[in-house]
Amino acid sequence: MDGQPVRDRDDAIARRIVWMPQHNGLAPILTAGENVHVILVANGTSPDDARRITAESLESVGLAEQAGQLVEELSGGQQQRAAIARGLALRGVVVLADEVTSELDAVNRQRVLDLLRAEARRGAAVVLATHDPEAAAVCDAELHLTDGTAELVRGKA
Repeated sequence: MDGQPVRDRDDAIARRIVWMPQHNGLAPILTAGENVHVILVANGTSPDDARRITAESLESVGLAEQAGQLVEELSGGQQQRAAIARGLALRGVVVLADEVTSELDAVNRQRVLDLLRAEARRGAAVVLATHDPEAAAVCDAELHLTDGTAELVRGKA
């Protein structure tokens, strides 16, 4: 990033690189809200601000009513949206989103894509890895990876 290698996870966090993994990475024994709140506090957000940001983030993905539910009790799509809420709450300057729409129905897929576009408008560099051509179509640029080789098919890289 900025011409310097990212050394490790701590370095990525310090540089505000947010990763939204395909397999959500949530702690199943915590609630949806706790999964968001704990990462905020661990990254230096005050508990009061973390509560507010957690509520806003869960609301943005349509999970306000599930904030108190254990992750293991949520559907796959709800878990994915909780992970997206956690990632968005961190307000990264770089957002790496890996197949984040794969578990979602059409309405929630569009909601998430709209949220990622909003992050890009805010100034974040959003990189979306997807096999979904409809999701790729909303991006400013599209690269196809084949056998380790990237080909720009639309936009500017």
